[in-house]
Amino acid sequence: MFLGIIIPDRLKNSIFIEAYADYIRRIGFYCDIRIFDFKSKYTKDLEKTMAFQKDKILDISNDYTKITVEAKGRMMNSLSFSKWMEKMMLYKMEIYFILGGAYGLPKGITEIADDNISLSELTFSHEIALIVLLEQIYRSFTILYNHPYNK
Repeated sequence: MFLGIIIPDRLKNSIFIEAYADYIRRIGFYCDIRIFDFKSKYTKDLEKTMAFQKDKILDISNDYTKITVEAKGRMMNSLSFSKWMEKMMLYKMEIYFILGGAYGLPKGITEIADDNISLSELTFSHEIALIVLLEQIYRSFTILYNHPYNK
């Protein structure tokens, strides 16, 4: 199984990068995982920026399973998220989680996603959202494989 996480902003802060690397290493024990971050081509024209981001997201995720992570998505606790992950792993070989950048998700991405989930009703920066998502993915694997982390 392969998990991809798409973020339409570069990861810059070394404190966050260190945390991401730790979770990528931990999750890598259970499946292949990769973070796709990219710098938006246009920064002054919001419409062009969002169109560029949408094209990049679609290029990366291609015809695979797309899961948007957004405040309006379906709320789950850690146990239901792990059961959802187990179900996804049974039927999907490649899953791409899509996080919004500074201006949210590009128009049309939510509508073509296979599922929409929420980490919280709170708004997080993409760096914090990524850490929370990675932690929950790791937690879900430890629950599914009965490893002690989740206690």
